[in-house]
Amino acid sequence: MNDSYPGVKFNKTFRGDYTSELNACVGNNGSPYYYEYANGFADAAVLLIDNAIKSSNVDELVYPICFNMRHSVELRLKYQIECLELIRSEISLEDFDACKSHDIGNIWAYFKVKAPLFDRRFASLISGINEHINDIAKVDPTGQTFRYPLNDKSAKHLTQVSLINILILKERFSELSGKLENLHFFTKDLIEEYRWGTHTKKLSRNDISIIANRLPPYSTWKIELKAVKNQIKREYSIGSKEFSQCLHLIMRHYEFSKIIGIEVPLKHATLDDLYLFLDISTQLHPPEIPKEKSQGIYWPPPLNAQDCINENTKMDVSIKKCRDGISPAALCDISALIEYGRHGEYTELYSSTYARKSKLLPSSETSQNDYYGEALHLLSKANIHVTLLKALNLLNQKETVRALKKFSQP
Repeated sequence: MNDSYPGVKFNKTFRGDYTSELNACVGNNGSPYYYEYANGFADAAVLLIDNAIKSSNVDELVYPICFNMRHSVELRLKYQIECLELIRSEISLEDFDACKSHDIGNIWAYFKVKAPLFDRRFASLISGINEHINDIAKVDPTGQTFRYPLNDKSAKHLTQVSLINILILKERFSELSGKLENLHFFTKDLIEEYRWGTHTKKLSRNDISIIANRLPPYSTWKIELKAVKNQIKREYSIGSKEFSQCLHLIMRHYEFSKIIGIEVPLKHATLDDLYLFLDISTQLHPPEIPKEKSQGIYWPPPLNAQDCINENTKMDVSIKKCRDGISPAALCDISALIEYGRHGEYTELYSSTYARKSKLLPSSETSQNDYYGEALHLLSKANIHVTLLKALNLLNQKETVRALKKFSQP
């Protein structure tokens, strides 16, 4: 194998070879980071534990087992702290230095204080992990106890511990690994949740959802809102300004507004636009009539040249009908609805997709090519009515869905 690649340094020990399946990717090759390093040390600990149990060589293997365990946890916690800033950038973590911080008790104490500032839901996860981390911090705070027999003052390590059971290690480390993995995925979910911007200084999207479910119907707010307002402010430690911000978010939010009895209108498309589009689409792609009994797989004959011309003509006629009856902005809205219906979990995706698409499809009569391309893209898809109606249901467009009921039938 060539030893001279640009920017790569090989020596006789740390190098690649032709047995490619045994070449580990390191550095910028795959870009491993805290999470990958932590998984490697955790896996090594488990492999060593299993080997120790099988061989009964526990007196010597206990040291690399515990070192790998502890180091994997340190890396996990550092990664969790780093990920916090991806949730809310306005909360500073500049007082934490991952490179210089190695005391696992201090790292954990920092995370316990900071994480709930980003989202109150961290508190319950922290309480479930606290005992496991504290056990490690008491025995090996800085990663030296299982690395060397003596400390920096030449005193022997572990003189007050005496016995460590490998089976208990395996059980406890398995519990801790599972809880840290749950923390990892929870943090990833929060990063996705917060990026949509539905939160206030102290209230998360989840908090706002809970508050929305506690509010009286919007039509009775003048009479009944005051009764819950002060209670919510006390429970969440927010002032009147933030409470008003919360109400404003709820009232204009497609998901939360339906809880208080408000239907937020679509961005641009009207019922007439949607009806016309679905009517054109279903004429192009008539729904199949269910068969009473399966007749096996049916392969339609390939289209000949005349069939292709006919299909293209039908599509051109359909696109002309769209252009004559549906404005570019309305088509852009329909496109956003369909994309949201295919991929949506958060209703905020619909709004952001419409904003993005509206820039790509200017609402001017000169953008005929753009209009044609977008209409062709949408009308070429069969069963598009299913996706569109799904989006309308998710966005709480009850009256619109009722009016389009005929298109939901097979």
